[in-house]
Amino acid sequence: MRHHLVTLAALFAALILYALGLYSGASILFAAGGVSELVFWARVLRRRPCQQQAAPPA
Repeated sequence: MRHHLVTLAALFAALILYALGLYSGASILFAAGGVSELVFWARVLRRRPCQQQAAPPA
């Protein structure tokens, strides 16, 4: 669950930074929004290894 919260936080940060960058004309905020969006997509598209249960000892 924590993984999803961090991913959503990156998306919301990107949206807020994009809006602030467009509203104020500060390109650094717009660029920070782009970085936040890259973090979001990297987390969404990252393959997580399947956790297999260990076989009981024989």
